[in-house]
Amino acid sequence: MKRTISSILLGAALCCSSSIWAEKGVKQINPQFLSDEAAKEYLISGGYYENWGEFDIMSRVRRMTTLDSIKLFAQQQVYSWDDSAKESVEESVKQMNEMIQENGYNLPLPANVPFIRTSMREEGGAAAYTRKDGIVMGYRAHYMGVELVAHELFHTLTRNNPKFKKEMYNLIGFKILKKEIEVPVSFKNKIITNPDVEHHNAYATFTINGEKKDCTMYIYSNEEWRGGSFFNYMKIGLVEIDKKKCKAILKDGEPIIHSIEDATDFYDIVGRNTGYVIDPEEILADNFSYIFYGDPSSDLGKSIQKLLKK
Repeated sequence: MKRTISSILLGAALCCSSSIWAEKGVKQINPQFLSDEAAKEYLISGGYYENWGEFDIMSRVRRMTTLDSIKLFAQQQVYSWDDSAKESVEESVKQMNEMIQENGYNLPLPANVPFIRTSMREEGGAAAYTRKDGIVMGYRAHYMGVELVAHELFHTLTRNNPKFKKEMYNLIGFKILKKEIEVPVSFKNKIITNPDVEHHNAYATFTINGEKKDCTMYIYSNEEWRGGSFFNYMKIGLVEIDKKKCKAILKDGEPIIHSIEDATDFYDIVGRNTGYVIDPEEILADNFSYIFYGDPSSDLGKSIQKLLKK
């Protein structure tokens, strides 16, 4: 998920039931621009809205309401693709495909990558996000070019390829658990759900108050929604977990949450070449995008390139 186009980042034929992923990978990105009706059905598939808590609902829809109303609200945000917007995306994809071929990158690509266009009211004015193996873009976001397409493409690759996700996360010290990390309902209702982070099942070990702590990362709000975008409420928390039980460690019934600053070795572990440190998924997505538009010469960039050539 990328924030609004005008804002600075925190530092940056329809197949609804399942996606078609080639066993040995497809050699290029093949964009598929969905019609309005196909896009509306695609947006509400996959179970994303079913997992929203109270803050998610209030900050997006502005009132507590039914699941059907939430889905309808999302569908109402769909914009049609015009020729100019399509051409912008196609040019970005062309540049990426050329780099894939020139560098011999072996990406676990799907047969087609669905593209959807919306107002982004359904996601607080973000520039783009993903759903299943598709990329959802704000109605002006196509002007952001390769940077945005590459960033969002990464999310579809990790979502649909557990092995790829595991290898990528290992590059920044995160390990993948076998199941979702459990948190109490009271905390779930404070979570600000990132549509690009489908599962909270990753953790890393950080030094906090001189002790090694296993933590997962969550985006949350510690106050009730009073208006405005959820981006204005975002806090990034390192939540202590019991990795054997896949549960948050609780104190007085609530998770133990630390700030990034509390972890003295946070940046030593994840790197310092992006300010978008809201989740390991986003840290990696930014670094993945540098391969296609920026400077991939950091140690992490070199490691990603090496992994893409396996």
